[in-house]
Amino acid sequence: MKEEVLNLLVLSAVLVAVLPASLLAAEIHSLFPDALVRQRVEAPLVEEFLKVLGLLMLALAYRRGVRKMPWLEAEGSWYALGYVCGLLFGVVENFGYGEFGGLRFLALFSHALGSGLVGLGLYWGFFRRRGGWGILAYSAAVLLHSLWNTASPFPFRLEVQGLCELMLGLLVFPFLLARSSRQDKTSADKK
Repeated sequence: MKEEVLNLLVLSAVLVAVLPASLLAAEIHSLFPDALVRQRVEAPLVEEFLKVLGLLMLALAYRRGVRKMPWLEAEGSWYALGYVCGLLFGVVENFGYGEFGGLRFLALFSHALGSGLVGLGLYWGFFRRRGGWGILAYSAAVLLHSLWNTASPFPFRLEVQGLCELMLGLLVFPFLLARSSRQDKTSADKK
């Protein structure tokens, strides 16, 4: 029973961390008066980091010995947590804009894909000791975010990109589950 409560508390803390991260991102954005710099450089760098701050704290806690959550040892869990953090961040951001339809709806999945990638990067960096892959995942998320913001003046291009990111984001998770299953089976066969 204690493990279930711990898992629930940890998961809640990771997801609740998204709210202050969204508010902090809005404050940081206000420091950059140049809209092009804010949209194409600052927002992607800041938001892709802040969206997964809760996951980063979780990874650090796990690395320091809080190991009562075996589900965290699967890369699919980190992608899924990152994906959900990105969705929640997008919902809070949409509340701030007062918009929920059309392109703002597709922006949810852009945020989700980026955070899912960063979640994978945290897994690879902390559990597989491949920090370079973590940096690459963060860079990919920043690049996707910057492309999204750059494409915003071109509506049809943005809709196509949003739909592609939605499909890609939803396809990555089953791939990771299948991969984790193969790794678990290989580990079991070796024992």
